[in-house]
Amino acid sequence: MPLYYRASNIRGVATALAMSDLTDASFIQENLAVALDYGYYKAMRKEFPVEGSVVLFCDMGKYATTVTVVRFTNVRLVRPSHP
Repeated sequence: MPLYYRASNIRGVATALAMSDLTDASFIQENLAVALDYGYYKAMRKEFPVEGSVVLFCDMGKYATTVTVVRFTNVRLVRPSHP
């Protein structure tokens, strides 16, 4: 889901999916989806160093800019918590 979607937007998407008999959907934010996609394929190839790798994803849209920092290892994804 885009970060700018509010609860009403998400309910609308969920309702549309339910009307199409697609009720087992899970939603994640698009910045997390990008990080998971990147990390999944890099980890499958064992391309991350043993000590891990920190990657910054920047999404510069028309109305907002989102920066997501993720630390990857070959074992798991760790997303730093926000203050």
